[in-house]
Amino acid sequence: MKNQHLLLILLIPFLTSQNSCTQPEKQERSILAEPSPSAPLTTSYKGGEIEYLDGGSVRIAGKLPLVSTVQRMNSLLGKPDSVVAIDLDGCTSGFRSEESKMVYYSGYVFEQFRDTLYFMDATFTKSNGNFLQFNDLRLDSSTTLEEIQRRFPASAKELNPVTMTEFGEVLQLSLAPYKEPTDNRWVLILKNGNLVLVENWFGC
Repeated sequence: MKNQHLLLILLIPFLTSQNSCTQPEKQERSILAEPSPSAPLTTSYKGGEIEYLDGGSVRIAGKLPLVSTVQRMNSLLGKPDSVVAIDLDGCTSGFRSEESKMVYYSGYVFEQFRDTLYFMDATFTKSNGNFLQFNDLRLDSSTTLEEIQRRFPASAKELNPVTMTEFGEVLQLSLAPYKEPTDNRWVLILKNGNLVLVENWFGC
């Protein structure tokens, strides 16, 4: 599920003391094409303000930051559903090590390197109850296209229709994770007017 999304793909692998987890079939979300390298990482509007979704404020399930330990994440989310090796046939440059593993927790995906977990993406459904908290903004399955357009009016003009293997026809929106320039970005995927996926994306 790493860098294998339809137009963007992010996933993070790991392994610590989770060797007892089974390794099911790969859970892929290939993207048809990567975003244009000329696409801006941030969007200027209203006299030069920058729209961005502050990565430093993110809390997974309202509790833990993007980088945490296996022990703390297990305490919050329970034992992972699976721990799998990186697909070395795909893009691996975004991973911290070829020894990293990808760890899946009921819709959350992380890269595990040693005893540290790095957030890769989160899938939102009514049944899994997953959410990310960005200061006063909560992203979950009830987040609507209209709310995204209100919060990020300039970036929302760049909504891009794409086709993903997991979700079919969707809308994709890219947002910078910080006010300062960076190669990383958030990718928000919306289906039928609601948020279904957030990826912490970086290119190969």
